[in-house]
Formats: sequence, C-alpha cells, structure tokens
Amino acid sequence: MEQSTDTAPVAKNAPARALGSRLESLRTERGLSRSQLCAAVTRAQGRPLGVRTLTAWERDGVCPAASWIPYLADALGVSSDWLLADLGGA
Repeated sequence: MEQSTDTAPVAKNAPARALGSRLESLRTERGLSRSQLCAAVTRAQGRPLGVRTLTAWERDGVCPAASWIPYLADALGVSSDWLLADLGGA
C-alpha cells in the first residue's frame, strides 16, 4: 500500500506535537494499533493512510493536512473540534 505524504507544510512545531500526543494517547486508550487506525481511516477517507505517516503525525511534530482531521476524529470517537481544542493555533 502506498504511503500517504499528505501533511501540512507546518512541521516540528508545538501545536503539531500536541496534536500528535493527543492522537497517540487516544489511539492507545482505544486499544488500537497504528495499523488498525490507519485501516479505519483509509476505509473512511478512501485514500491510503500509511503507518509511517501516522507515526510522523504522532511523534515527529508533523501536522496532518486538515482533510484528515475529521476521519481521524471519527475513527477515534471524538469530534474534530475536541481533537484540535487548545492546541495554541493548530
């Protein structure tokens, strides 16, 4: 499966790291592996989300493009607003 490179141009910033931490925390709280979350988002979005891309979002301070946020939020059982809340301008 082809890896998605759909990330926002802003990288390595505090809001992106905060979002990444929130994504990783929610994913682990829900008992999902990265592969499982990627599969759920891929089914909903219709475009492949690769594990390497998700890992970059979670760990490397790279922001996902806005188009991915609703799919990530839905797969994690939260609203997009909640996922992005209090991120200091993310």
